[in-house]
Amino acid sequence: MVDTVNNWSLFMSIRSNSRLMLRLRTLALACLPWIGGCVISMPYKSLELPATGSPDDKLQVSVTHARLYPDKRAAFDEQTMVVYKAMSSQPGLVAYAIKRELFGNQVWTLSVWRDTESRMTFFSSPLHQRAIALSEDAIELVRYRRMEISRSELPMTWERALTLFADQKVAPKPRLSH
Repeated sequence: MVDTVNNWSLFMSIRSNSRLMLRLRTLALACLPWIGGCVISMPYKSLELPATGSPDDKLQVSVTHARLYPDKRAAFDEQTMVVYKAMSSQPGLVAYAIKRELFGNQVWTLSVWRDTESRMTFFSSPLHQRAIALSEDAIELVRYRRMEISRSELPMTWERALTLFADQKVAPKPRLSH
C-alpha cells in the first residue's frame, strides 16, 4: 500500500509541474515514430489435442485483421476480451491468440480448429455474433484469411499467419461473416 501511495504522490507531483509535463509530452511525441508500430500479443494458448492422430491430420486456421476507429475502440476491446475469456471452452478449438498495436488501431486474431465444422459453429455462436453486433461500429476495415495446415505444423506463428495478408489488397469494410 505504501508503494501505491508513494507512486501516486510522485505521479501527482509530476503532473502538477507544468514544465516537466511539457518536457515529457515533447519526449513522447519525439518517440512516437519508434513506438507507433509496437504490437503486443496475448500468449498463444494451445489446448490439448487428442493423443491419437497423425502428424498429417489437417487443421483449420482462421486469421482476422481489423483496423478500428480510435474513438470507438473501447467497445471492440471489451467484446474481444469477452470472447477471448470464453475461447478455451470452445469445442474443436486447438489454439488461439490475439495481437494488437500498442499505440495504434490495428488488431489481429488467430485461431486453429480441428475442422471446418468446429470453426463455423463458433463463428455462428451467440457469443461471437453478439460480440460482432456490439463492436461492428468500431471497425473501419476487416480482412479474413483461412488456411489448412498439418498437425505437425503447430504451433502456428504470427509471422506465418500474417503472411496470409501479404497479397491481399486493403478494401473498404466488407460484410462481417466467416
